Amino acid sequence: MEGYIECAIRNLKQDDFPGRSRLRPDAFVLENYQRMRRRGNDYGDRIASKRGQKRKNTTKELRAQDLMLRSRR
Repeated sequence: MEGYIECAIRNLKQDDFPGRSRLRPDAFVLENYQRMRRRGNDYGDRIASKRGQKRKNTTKELRAQDLMLRSRR
């Protein structure tokens, strides 16, 4: 999951943030660090919640299939 977050942060552009544009990379990070960190955390939370939902749905589907197989016996 860290790879997804790292890639999303790497794809950020200065135009995505309010404020001065065309800053040196170190000045850009210094000014926007909190925003970047918040975006990374939000993105990670969204991925984690989607992965959890997918697992729950898969478990429910497996239980439903198991019950159907048992009822046929």
